[in-house]
This record gives sequence, C-alpha cells and structure tokens, in this order.
Amino acid sequence: MSIGAGEWTLWRDGEPFPQRFFGTISEDGNTITGRWEKAEDGTNYTTDFFLTYRRVDPRTRARVPDETRVRVAPRGRTRSRRWG
Repeated sequence: MSIGAGEWTLWRDGEPFPQRFFGTISEDGNTITGRWEKAEDGTNYTTDFFLTYRRVDPRTRARVPDETRVRVAPRGRTRSRRWG
C-alpha cells in the first residue's frame, strides 16, 4: 500500500488473480474516487469496478457536503462506501 500526494494505491499478487487499486483523494479530504483492476490472466489488467468513498458526519451519519455521483463501472457494477 502507498498513500501520499493525494494518491492511494493498493496491490495484491496471488490467487485467484492479481489486483490493484488506484484512488485520488479530493483536496478537502472528504472524497476518495478510485478503481479496482484485476489481471485474470496474471499479466494484463482490466478495470473491475469503480468506487467512491465519502466522509460522513459521525453525529448525523449525513454526508459531508459534496454531491459527486458514484461512477458506473463496466458491466453495470457500482461500489460506494462511507468512512467516518
């Protein structure tokens, strides 16, 4: 894992296939947008899905103001998670 300069990367080599994640942290630190990629053949990476993490107010569980929409990944899959 690597994090810094507004970028977050994760990677994993192993069974059943290698995976990696590339994320961009917004300037205000309230949103991370990124994508997971996989290499089913062990070499050539393709986008698996996109995701967006959004900070929420722990008292109200409401989103911190930011109306960015979740991006739709290939094959119609989406992911959205919240962190406090």
